[in-house]
Amino acid sequence: MSTAKQNMLSERDGEHFFELFSPLLAYADLDTPFILDDTMELRRRSNLIWRDVSLIDTYIAEMDRKRPEKPIPEEDREIMRSWKRFRSGVFYVVSNQPDGTLFVDKSRAVYRILGLQTPLEEIFPKTPIIVETTLLPWKDVLITDGIYSPVAIANPGKVKPTLDRMCRNAIERGTVVTSF
Repeated sequence: MSTAKQNMLSERDGEHFFELFSPLLAYADLDTPFILDDTMELRRRSNLIWRDVSLIDTYIAEMDRKRPEKPIPEEDREIMRSWKRFRSGVFYVVSNQPDGTLFVDKSRAVYRILGLQTPLEEIFPKTPIIVETTLLPWKDVLITDGIYSPVAIANPGKVKPTLDRMCRNAIERGTVVTSF
């Protein structure tokens, strides 16, 4: 994992993600002021992108048209276009590991996710928890879009053994999803 430092992206990659993603969020709805600290507004804008990923190509083309002297670098284009392979939905955040946090989706797939600029164990110190978020590829690892809508589990002790077993089995079988 060349881009990873413990349970998160390198500092530069974390900054780079937001340099790419924040303008895309702003572009998703140019008619509404973009307020970075409004989680509901961020979720609404990200949902616009994930409902119509052609917005990514439209954004790239628009930036090229507006700034022909400073085109988006090819590496950045590839990163943004890779986001079309996103997975959005509700996930269990099961276990914080040194090399990533394990998320489980409704199909029981297990994903190893890295934090963007903060280790996920600081964001989710107590697991399991349920979150709505979007998983994205970042170079050779998986991240989220950084927008989380958490839902507490009424009785986490009841589901934890099952989730832990699913994660342990995925690790043993080598089926933990680490990129897409």
